[in-house]
Amino acid sequence: MMTRGKKDKQQLQFELVMLDQLVKPDHDLRKIDKYIDFNFIYDLVEPYYSEVMGRPSIDPVVLFKMSLIQALDGIRSEERLVDAIHHNMAYRWFLGYGLTEPIPDHSTISHNRAVRFKDSTIYEEIFNEIVLMAINYDFVKGKIVYTDSTHVKASASNSKFESATEERVIEEDESLLMLINDKRISKGQKALKPADPKVEVHTRKVSKTDPDSGYMHRDRKPVGFYHLVHATVDSKNNILLSAHVTPGNFHDSKVYIDNLEDMFQKLDLAPKYVGADAGYFNIDIFEELAGKGITPVIGPRKYAGKKGKKH
Repeated sequence: MMTRGKKDKQQLQFELVMLDQLVKPDHDLRKIDKYIDFNFIYDLVEPYYSEVMGRPSIDPVVLFKMSLIQALDGIRSEERLVDAIHHNMAYRWFLGYGLTEPIPDHSTISHNRAVRFKDSTIYEEIFNEIVLMAINYDFVKGKIVYTDSTHVKASASNSKFESATEERVIEEDESLLMLINDKRISKGQKALKPADPKVEVHTRKVSKTDPDSGYMHRDRKPVGFYHLVHATVDSKNNILLSAHVTPGNFHDSKVYIDNLEDMFQKLDLAPKYVGADAGYFNIDIFEELAGKGITPVIGPRKYAGKKGKKH
């Protein structure tokens, strides 16, 4: 038998406490703070600030750290982010803010993203610098990389769109024709002539709210306006090496090689093997990778025959 306990209210009690004491020793933000020196951001953002005009800005490192917290913990808006930081001692500690120090307004983050850094590559540059740190710490092997895309719902109604018509010139794959003709000639047959280019007219839906999105209509995928994030990870620790965003109606194979080349150049990587699913099964991709000395491990496509049989 125990006597009933009752907790006295102590909201107005004075205590001598350090903010560092309120953050667990094994908190993820402590690990990030230990291994990542964010001071490189000051050099990257220098062209976007004036040294002689205007009032002092919010520390840009603080703003990017706030965005990092938002991404790590899946906070859906800057307004909710600021509210969470106000109450969360670990967030305050990570940003260098005291217990009573006011947190920057959510509009400051939005302004920097939508105005100051609009059309810039600053976010990608910061991302690449942190990946380079991971490479220097030997977290990234760079020998085997995997690529896939994931769809992200656009903030747009599927019923509010305009129709746009465009013409596409479809040319025959010359490399495939050469392979066929080599086989025919070896058998004493006449080589085939290249087919004339075909012009196809396509009508696509353009969102009135988010014209950068694309109307996605793929097997086993949701239908509507989406973006595609094409991501590549390293095999050693599954660290993300690159992320490129396209409209949701882009085929994965169309941007695959360009994204890889961009990543190899910026991170100075030269992998030996690349892995991907059947969406990247394309003869042009195989030829490009072979020319770079890279071995592809890509799932073959399955084609449905009569009565749904697989071949």
